Amino acid sequence: MLEIFPPGKGKKGPGLALVTEEDYFPVLMDLLSTAKTRIDVMAFSFVVGDEEGHLYFKSLPFKIMEKLKALKKERGQGLRIRVFLEGHRDTAAKNRVAAEHLKKGGIEVVMGGSHAKGFCVDGRYTLLGSTNLTGQSLSKNFETNLLIDDQKVAAEFTRYFEHYFGG
Repeated sequence: MLEIFPPGKGKKGPGLALVTEEDYFPVLMDLLSTAKTRIDVMAFSFVVGDEEGHLYFKSLPFKIMEKLKALKKERGQGLRIRVFLEGHRDTAAKNRVAAEHLKKGGIEVVMGGSHAKGFCVDGRYTLLGSTNLTGQSLSKNFETNLLIDDQKVAAEFTRYFEHYFGG
């Protein structure tokens, strides 16, 4: 279950958790598991295979993709999953591999220009930071992210996401 620091007794504000390095993957998988109605994803780099389409089955990004597809299959039309991927820079070719497989799993995917990285679940939880969805970023890099439990922050992320996704 997600552990988010509450704002404190008698204080108002979002619940926050700093998510770094090896904690990112398990926190993200737990977060995705809580989804009931919506998951929005922005990723600069989502590498599940090479440019020729050969998949990296044991990679953490592949496991994230499979989790998204499994959730969509399990929860069907009750769970809307939207993914916005960078589509113009050097990551675009590998992102297209992820996009193709996500679409086959019933997930909405749009490609365009953005360097943003984040997840928003059910208009409540937002996970933002420096982590790309690559093996390097998820297992070797020093990355910093915030998990925020706040509907106002989630609404702002959703507004930003929809600007790029196209509504």
